Amino acid sequence: MELRLLHRFTLFTSATMPGAHLKRVKDCWSIDVPRLAFSYKPLLHAIFAISALHLSKANPDEAGLPDIHCNFLEQALREHRLCIGGITTQTADAVCFTSILLQIEVFATLQNRHVVSYEQVSEWMRLVRGSVAVFDAALEIARHNTHPPHIWCIIDTFPMPLRTNSDAGSFSFLLPTVPDDEDDETALEAYRGAVAHINATWLAMEAKEHPQISCRRLMVFPLFATAEFIDLLEKRRPRALVVLAYFLALSAPLRDIWWIGDAAHKYIMTLQPILPVHWERLMSWPVEMTISRGTHQTQLAIQPPL
Repeated sequence: MELRLLHRFTLFTSATMPGAHLKRVKDCWSIDVPRLAFSYKPLLHAIFAISALHLSKANPDEAGLPDIHCNFLEQALREHRLCIGGITTQTADAVCFTSILLQIEVFATLQNRHVVSYEQVSEWMRLVRGSVAVFDAALEIARHNTHPPHIWCIIDTFPMPLRTNSDAGSFSFLLPTVPDDEDDETALEAYRGAVAHINATWLAMEAKEHPQISCRRLMVFPLFATAEFIDLLEKRRPRALVVLAYFLALSAPLRDIWWIGDAAHKYIMTLQPILPVHWERLMSWPVEMTISRGTHQTQLAIQPPL
């Protein structure tokens, strides 16, 4: 089974990684990453896990694949936690790729949850934010390697700027126009950062940016949303829940990418019932995006602010 999973990753799954429309990124994932995995078990098990998940999407009748995926994912997470305390120049590159792969993998599982709640998205966001310190530490150690680390291929091809400014643009109606008793300046900054990233991502998608680049923008949303925004989500602040729905709606045009799928529709539908009635009208655009299959031709309906 392991050989089958490795074969799947090198030939097929690697080509679906964010940014893999670029040959150098695709080659990095299909050639360099498996080579690194042979000397770093957490990465090898993360490869096996995501390959099993990919196979299960292609072969839904193969009953054993979900369990294989779960087992390898648990191993990868457990081993990675143990190894990150002693990162060396030999393992730093692999640590970076493991962190990225686990973030994608956890996001990919959202569409498969039998019981769906927005808290699962919050957990993924915390995972992404928590991995930054590990990634930065590994990257700093990798700089001292005598050979350039392969992770630079991913960093150098990142879409820049991810956000040119803090403009909320067409999504400015998601921000309060008058002071809100519930939200202090810290909360307002969290909303501004999240909405600005949503606006920048939407503008890039409307400009026909390659879907694989849009995927990369979506995956870094938790970094721009800040920890304060996640706290607001966990407090069930209506504005935070609506902003989350708009973020999820951006993934609707990308649903044909297997690890994104229909997660947007599932989670947006779970948000609607928990919102106060006077917030529900702001949900029309996210719902429209998921129902219309999120084509780039979907017109953004500008709605009045609350």
